[in-house]
Amino acid sequence: MNVVSDLLEPNLRGWNESLVRSIFTIDEANSILQIQLPLYPQPDLLVWKGEKSGIYSVSQWLVHERVSLRPEKAEVFIKSYYSEFKNLISSTSIPSIIETEHWDPPPPLIFEVNADVGFKSSECRSSSGVVIRDAEGHIIISCHKINNHVHTAFAAEARALLQVLEFASEIGLHSVVAESDSKTLINKLNSKDLDFSEIGPITRDIRTLARTFTLCSFRFCARSCNRAVRAMATEGLYRSADYFWVEDAPISVRLIAADDRWFLDPP
Repeated sequence: MNVVSDLLEPNLRGWNESLVRSIFTIDEANSILQIQLPLYPQPDLLVWKGEKSGIYSVSQWLVHERVSLRPEKAEVFIKSYYSEFKNLISSTSIPSIIETEHWDPPPPLIFEVNADVGFKSSECRSSSGVVIRDAEGHIIISCHKINNHVHTAFAAEARALLQVLEFASEIGLHSVVAESDSKTLINKLNSKDLDFSEIGPITRDIRTLARTFTLCSFRFCARSCNRAVRAMATEGLYRSADYFWVEDAPISVRLIAADDRWFLDPP
């Protein structure tokens, strides 16, 4: 092995797990396999692990490394840190998020694609729940997909939204509203800023895939209106394989979807 690409499956954007495990220790192999590889070509980026944003700053380095300062220098540092924080807030544009308390149908001829996850941190395993509904609330497609080597719930949320868009593209949908109950994720996708965080490769893949649709928007929905897809994700945690339904879903998901339709058009 000479370069990192030697550890990848030929013609596939994924790790060659058997090769990785044959070369590295268990802990090293698990860490490598948890690195999300992008689906589409992306430039290499230098990020700093000490901050969730992935962006390096001297003040954050001092906090992260717990550097001790004399009182007079500590005063200078605090003032500098506060000034840096104010500048960051004033220069950061936070996109507005449309919030809904109940399941909100998409406009006619547009499909709503919802994603959520079940996550088992002890197993580094997640279940991506997917429910696609039309403007009348009828289920078009539903599925749950098992993912291994997932290191955080945040990464699992991002991967689920990527997978629901992949699914929508594969079945030929052209106009979609993609929803998630992760505000942070939706903020990142609606922002024009480059994402340097741990899920950066995934959010850049999502944006690339979104551009292949005629219309694709991202919307936050509270957990109270995301119950159907949450039930789907939970269902997936108890199965060892991916399952797909066409115009159908497990009974727990169908009952919630029926309740959502009743709320839209009560008798």
